[in-house]
Amino acid sequence: MLTLVGSALAQQVQRITFEEALRLALRRNPAIQQAANERERSEVGLASARSNFLPDLSLSISGSRDYGRNFVMDEGRVVDQTTHYFSSGISANLNLFNGFRDLNSVSQARFQVAASELNYARQRETVLFNVISTFLSLIEAREQVRIQEENLAAQRALLEQIEAFVQVGSRPVADLYQQQAQVASAELELINARRNQQLQEANLIQLLQLDPFGAYEFVIPEVDTMALGVREYEAQVLLQAALERRSDLRALEQQIEAAEYGVRVARSSYWPTISLRASYGSSYTDLAPLSFQDQFFDRNRRGSIGLSLSFPIFDRFTTRHNVQRARIELDNTRLQLQQLRQEIATQVRQAYLDYETARQQYRAAQAQLQAARQALEAAQERYNVGSATLVELTQARATYVRAESDLVRARYTLVFRQKLIDYYVGTLVPELDVLR
Repeated sequence: MLTLVGSALAQQVQRITFEEALRLALRRNPAIQQAANERERSEVGLASARSNFLPDLSLSISGSRDYGRNFVMDEGRVVDQTTHYFSSGISANLNLFNGFRDLNSVSQARFQVAASELNYARQRETVLFNVISTFLSLIEAREQVRIQEENLAAQRALLEQIEAFVQVGSRPVADLYQQQAQVASAELELINARRNQQLQEANLIQLLQLDPFGAYEFVIPEVDTMALGVREYEAQVLLQAALERRSDLRALEQQIEAAEYGVRVARSSYWPTISLRASYGSSYTDLAPLSFQDQFFDRNRRGSIGLSLSFPIFDRFTTRHNVQRARIELDNTRLQLQQLRQEIATQVRQAYLDYETARQQYRAAQAQLQAARQALEAAQERYNVGSATLVELTQARATYVRAESDLVRARYTLVFRQKLIDYYVGTLVPELDVLR
């Protein structure tokens, strides 16, 4: 029965590859959805601005039934009577000139659409980078678990060896107790490493908007670490590339253009407006001694067409205040652009320095691990022949485990720094081989 339950649970585990995680994040992330909604809203704004060039058309129908006293000319007296009235008409109004408001509104909306597209692209890059960094953290956590498992296995093997030595009297019992403590310490380190792996998996579940109560198996992709540290960067070249490629920077530039047209839209109220209007309709009343057909379709038909010209004289300073607000918005956007340029320069410079530091740390960790491995092998051989104490062997193994852990950390820190440079420069694209 337990076997069947275990098999059923195993079938419910969802395997998620790195490629699938990218697709899930790009499809489910709320920030991307909000950016997509903002893009759609800007497109609606552009369509609305374009529709202002079209005439408005309206149809009106009205009818009434009136009660009261009326003077009848034919009879020469006042009588109580009920009358019916019906009318309908169609009218149209077309703006011919409004100070170029419509033209400037369309231009403003176009730049807002371009800015929203760029912001959407940058948000996708951000989510992509978060998935990459979280996967790298998970890979490192699993590597740390592997190191601690190997360390625990080695400590247990050494414990068995010491037990055999103690039984034949070639080692003191104190070595046995000390090694038992080392095994317990290795077990604790393994527990902590597995706990960290679980936390990284929980972070990935949250990032991908998965069911927190579901069971998942994340398939770790192969990370190309053969060419680590080979990349050569120049800070000035990276900064120039970032200023040219960053989507959020170009989005702000588009927003500045939109804000400039916003000032023009506000100023358009200073100009006069010209509009063309036309209407046509008919009516019927039972007061007239004619049929509905004769009145509505013949006698009472009417239409009009005309132009209207309106000059603004005093609008309680509304236009003036709108222009001031538009100019303030333009100034604020320019300040945001200046601040973002400074932030990009700082980010790129810091990422470049961090990458150079990570390269040096990775090379030092490689050398440290090689030396620690040789020291551990020598200490193990000396302990086997009785020329080294258990304390010396324990210290050599602790140094080796720490060096192996440091190398794993340095390796994935270097990969992360490379991807961080790509993200800050704006060259990180949602491809399936981003970890290679």
